Amino acid sequence: MSFSNTRPQIALPVRGFGPQDQVTVEEFKHILTTACDYALPSSKSKKYNRVQVLLTYWTEDDLHVKNEVERLRDTFERGYHYDCVTDQIPAGKHQSPNQWMTRKLLDLGDGTDSNELLIFYYGAHGRFR
Repeated sequence: MSFSNTRPQIALPVRGFGPQDQVTVEEFKHILTTACDYALPSSKSKKYNRVQVLLTYWTEDDLHVKNEVERLRDTFERGYHYDCVTDQIPAGKHQSPNQWMTRKLLDLGDGTDSNELLIFYYGAHGRFR
C-alpha cells in the first residue's frame, strides 16, 4: 500500500479464490481504518450517528467462511463499536436466496437516514449466470 499526504491510496491485494489467497482480518482492519481516517473529519467528531453491519454467509458453508465472518464481526463490534447482525443465506429449499437477500437488505435500510452508515458483507463467492 502506498499513501500520499492528501489522500490515501488504498490498494487491495490482488488474490485468487483459494483459502490461502484471502485478505486477513488484520489486513482488512488496516484498510478499513485507513479509509475511515480519511473519510471522517477528525477523530473527535462522528460522521455517522449510527453504523449497522449485516454479515452474511451461506447455510451450506462449503467455503468455510463462518469463522472469518465471526472474526470480522468481532472487529466491527469491539474495534469500532458498530451494531452487527450475522445471518445465514438459505440454500433455497424453502425460500429463494434472492428473495431472502432482498428482504434482509430492505430490512437493514428500513428507517435509516443520511446520518447512518449501512455495511453489507457477503461471505462467499458469486458469479453471474
